[in-house]
Amino acid sequence: MQDIQNLAIQTYLENLEYFKNNHPDLYQRIILLSSAIDNQQYKERYHLEYIQDDEEFDIFDTHNETHLYNRKPKEFIQTAVASSNLDKENSIELLNPDIYNMTKALDINKQTTQVFKVQAKVQNDIFEYTKIFNKSTTNPNKKFKQIEKFIFSGTLLGRHIEPIALKLKSLLLFIFEKNLEIFRLSLFTTNYAKISNEHNLMLMFSVMENENQEFNHLKRFFGYEVYSNHMFKYYSTNYNIGNFFDVLLSVIKTQSPFSFTYEKMIDSLIIPVCENISNYPILDTKFKHTVLRDIPVLFIAAGPSLGYNIEWVKQHKEKYFIVAVGAAVKTLINFDIIPDIITSADADEVIKKQFPFEIRDKIQHIPFLTSSSTFKEVLDIFPKTNIVLFELMCLIKKKSELLKGYSVGEITLRLLTILGANTIYMLGTDMALDQETGATHIGDHDQVKVQSITENQKEENFFMKDNNSQTKETSLVVKGNFRDTVVTTTAFINSINAYKYNMQIILQQNPNIKIFNLCDGAYLEGITPLKIENAIIPNENKQELNIQKELLNHATMGVNTEDIQNIKECIVIVNTLISNIKKFKKIKLKSYQEFRDKRRQILTIIHQHLSSYADLYAGIIFNRYYLTMEAYLGFQFNAKLTNEKELINRVKIVWCDHMLRLASEYKIHMSKLIH
Repeated sequence: MQDIQNLAIQTYLENLEYFKNNHPDLYQRIILLSSAIDNQQYKERYHLEYIQDDEEFDIFDTHNETHLYNRKPKEFIQTAVASSNLDKENSIELLNPDIYNMTKALDINKQTTQVFKVQAKVQNDIFEYTKIFNKSTTNPNKKFKQIEKFIFSGTLLGRHIEPIALKLKSLLLFIFEKNLEIFRLSLFTTNYAKISNEHNLMLMFSVMENENQEFNHLKRFFGYEVYSNHMFKYYSTNYNIGNFFDVLLSVIKTQSPFSFTYEKMIDSLIIPVCENISNYPILDTKFKHTVLRDIPVLFIAAGPSLGYNIEWVKQHKEKYFIVAVGAAVKTLINFDIIPDIITSADADEVIKKQFPFEIRDKIQHIPFLTSSSTFKEVLDIFPKTNIVLFELMCLIKKKSELLKGYSVGEITLRLLTILGANTIYMLGTDMALDQETGATHIGDHDQVKVQSITENQKEENFFMKDNNSQTKETSLVVKGNFRDTVVTTTAFINSINAYKYNMQIILQQNPNIKIFNLCDGAYLEGITPLKIENAIIPNENKQELNIQKELLNHATMGVNTEDIQNIKECIVIVNTLISNIKKFKKIKLKSYQEFRDKRRQILTIIHQHLSSYADLYAGIIFNRYYLTMEAYLGFQFNAKLTNEKELINRVKIVWCDHMLRLASEYKIHMSKLIH
């Protein structure tokens, strides 16, 4: 027994040294907990107990007086290892079966809508790869050569981690544990230092972190070895794992290359931006505007709460400066509520539906503040004299601030603060389903959807934690603004995270700003929940304000010398990229590994050299293509293939041709700005 205790202490000390050198933040928290235990400032709930019959340790929970392994730790370890194999079991599949298993190309003609055209171009690119392999991604019996990335959800004592990692020939492990005390006990039983050093494994840890920290760590995990992102295989202890899988699902959703595809970046971003920037005034978003300072602003979006409170808005419409996103305008006009500004951010022709013909005469005098990538058909709805653009995502002009958001709501909030607003009431920004009807938006929204909400969904997140899962639209439970929890969707989760990101910036710039959320929806971090009956109604009607004149005072058209020089430098690097791709295309390859090795110079140009011009989106377009195809290629080559050499050379030709096409298209459109 003494030898066992000595080995446990030695393991603990080796782990401490490893964490000190490799994970210093986690090391400090472990040391603080150990010190608190030694000084009797913290009373341990969990204790190690050696089970003689098993020759393994168990964890005794003093609160419940139970053993977490049920006094059978060896059986637990054996079952965990036996259930983790080189297959699809216990995994989250990331390759959309409808996209990565096409049997023919999609037809694109003159009648094809812009939305379908952009989507079809990506899917047809993927089809050029799928017809090379002619092997479905949905085969449930596929056996892999290795599982490069593996997730451990809940460690307990971690004794199952090493044998599973070795069995699956993993390269990167994500190790999650909600309880620091339990994780500290695992340091006595599992030699993380040995797992990392002797087996050359990269370990990532998320131990007793909040959801934001978990999200960021999982985002890093997603970004490593992206060729293996065809599925995330995991083992879960199912003990005290909290909302881990929901955070993981959120990361997968936000990091998906399909959230904004490379073709959409060209067709719906680069092309309209290059067209609009010389024809419309672009707002200087780096300027410290004061036009909305000390003016109570009512910011209205199209969530379900707008429908429940539209009469309140009508009653007090003269008291607030009303800013409405495009999707809410029809509802407001129908109730004789005229917004003072209309905002939009989506590069999509369907935005036209937000402004049907029957309301267009009533919005002709309203300033339209919209993104530089707005389609011409949408811009033509408003008089040119009433349009001011702002740059979003792709920043051609040095006077533009980087704005990030998943939807128009987060972008509008940020714009309001840029314009100097310091008191903002938000309505219709629910970011959750209507908890009674399941509706996503107000009833007359052109894209409203209704999802059923069950009692089980209200109690726990509706996500399969024990079986295979795909990342299709699903419902999640999040903190409510007025309720403890509300049911939302993975799409709204992206906006919730975007609000959080933007509020961090807003509060850094103006800590005294007052922003209130009047919606019975999801809680938005940094924004104060306030029931609408408690909103402060201004005593006087809003003052007359020529907002369009104020916007135009700090807006310019076209590009200046500095902007042009920046574009020229970026194009020089794109030319270097083209040259390297052409050289790579001529190389004869022997294997998929050689394909990855000999592309490194190309990827270095994309990920490093072009990253200096991220605002111009060149590197991002190429990286999105890389992410779209790499996981699929990783899936197909992660198997024993008799014709690997033939396949990889065919893949190389397609890959090079696609990349050259993207580079050529990018150069053609960006060059229009400098000639």
